Amino acid sequence: MAVDFEDDTLLFSNHKLLEEEQESLFSRICRLDESLLYSTGYFTVRNDVISCLISTVNIVDLVSSLPIMYIYKNEFNLSPAMLIFVSGITRLPLNIKMLFAFMSDSFPIFGSRRKNYLAIGSFTVLSSMLMIGIPEKQGIIATTFFLTSYALGVTLCNVVGEALVVESGRNQSNDQFTRYTSASITFTKFLFSTMLYLGGLLMMVVSARKVFLIASVVPTMVFLISPLIQEREIATSPNVQNQWSRLVTFACVPEIRKPAFFFFITAVAPDPGLAMFYFMTEKLHFKSELLGRIWAIQSLAGLVGIYSYSVFFRGVGMRKLFAYTRVLISFFSVLSMVLVKRWSVKLGVPDTTFAIAIAALLEFSTELYSIPMSIISMRLCPQGIESSMHSLLWSMQFVGLNISTYISAISMNLFGVYKGNFDGLVPLIVLFSTIRLVPILSVWMIPEEVPEDTIDQSELYVPISSRDSLE
Repeated sequence: MAVDFEDDTLLFSNHKLLEEEQESLFSRICRLDESLLYSTGYFTVRNDVISCLISTVNIVDLVSSLPIMYIYKNEFNLSPAMLIFVSGITRLPLNIKMLFAFMSDSFPIFGSRRKNYLAIGSFTVLSSMLMIGIPEKQGIIATTFFLTSYALGVTLCNVVGEALVVESGRNQSNDQFTRYTSASITFTKFLFSTMLYLGGLLMMVVSARKVFLIASVVPTMVFLISPLIQEREIATSPNVQNQWSRLVTFACVPEIRKPAFFFFITAVAPDPGLAMFYFMTEKLHFKSELLGRIWAIQSLAGLVGIYSYSVFFRGVGMRKLFAYTRVLISFFSVLSMVLVKRWSVKLGVPDTTFAIAIAALLEFSTELYSIPMSIISMRLCPQGIESSMHSLLWSMQFVGLNISTYISAISMNLFGVYKGNFDGLVPLIVLFSTIRLVPILSVWMIPEEVPEDTIDQSELYVPISSRDSLE
């Protein structure tokens, strides 16, 4: 007799049925029946934890960003514009992130769409970091090559981690997903702030290259946990042509196409950050420990921004929230000219305090709308091509960021901002801050409210529980 075990009244009124259910549960646990583990959320929780650990690879990316700047600035004597150009080369794998995501969705490796790609990505990050960190000196071509392969490995890890997040959040409400995302980002932000400051401290006692060697413990950990990812069985092997057809079809849907262009437009605005790095190290003589402290506090300010959205601004419309935060970002960005002109010192505010305040306020404003953007990107991912679609959306942002770096490099040359010469830095800051307001004109491309459901609810996976009905 088939029994519906959702009916608690029937179970508790019939001791025989209750005993049969307990025996069935015990037998299924003994043979590790996957339907039981999915129904209890065991695999979902495990994958959520793994996705948080995968995000620590991005921590390595942040920790290594300061040593990378010092390597190119001090070892190779690159100007700010040339450093931006080379950085764009090392970030090229991020621009083809969608290709790796499509491979993960369509080309399983030994029957796995996630764990083996994570193993390959983390091993690539590990080997690249060792090749950068072991030698005392290395040519610029070799360093750039290993940094590019390092970015390739990080991209593969992110593809897997983001796919796990999308799969986990598919059946969650916006409130549930907001809580989960907030908890996940809280975890990573605390690690970000700790590791960023640690990175600055490490450079006080070891060379910039040795930081890569020390930080290689993170991809080692991710490589070791990659076999623990649990994946559902797929009804049929993915057909590459069908997968590509679905991806193109959904990418052309206005509900997806317009937010994708919006991500691109918001990212393409140039940023004076690297020019400010040269100014702070050469004119203000900020040391690596101080820069690490600034970035650490900046990361914590981002955490406050995420908490503020979850508590105070969750009911604000997305378009209004983005417009307001964009105005704040532009305003706080233009305040950097106060630091360049040293007006803050005349007002009795030390350069260090003012630099920390501006960095914190910028990060706070940016993170205010990060969670709704994450929910949009998750809701626009149809099942079966979730990794490909999610990466397509964020690849638009990475392409925009790459174009932004080249615009920034060209602008620095036009305004005469070179290594040791910062006469044109103030007008450059004013121009870039004004351009940051332009994306407000494209705010109509995103929905007014955060969508509650995914754009497609078709099922690719065959629920094992439906095949293992108990009688």
